[in-house]
Amino acid sequence: MENSQIRLIAIDMDGTLLNEDCQISEENVRAMREAAEEGIHFAIISGRIPEDISYFLSDAGLEKCFVAGLNGCCCLDRPHGETIFTHYMEDAAVEKCISILEADQVTYSAFGRSHIAISR
Repeated sequence: MENSQIRLIAIDMDGTLLNEDCQISEENVRAMREAAEEGIHFAIISGRIPEDISYFLSDAGLEKCFVAGLNGCCCLDRPHGETIFTHYMEDAAVEKCISILEADQVTYSAFGRSHIAISR
């Protein structure tokens, strides 16, 4: 990757970064470390909550990645790191959505910063 114009690689987790055993493979870890040595930054993007993403990265020894969880609604500067951006729905909008879903008896899942709510 010498003289590469690539400065950032953003990777999804499920079905992309994680293997069939739901782990980051040694091959991927090695490739990410080699790219980082060339000055390329990484952002791991997922619908998962940031803490979940962070555990996968920490377990693989990948501590220099941006974390964008909840489909970009909460971004951290590194696994288990400082929040650098959040964008959540306003409480009134959430309440309105839930009201409509429950009135129509729709099963739903709602994701917060560190929790998941599921209707039945």
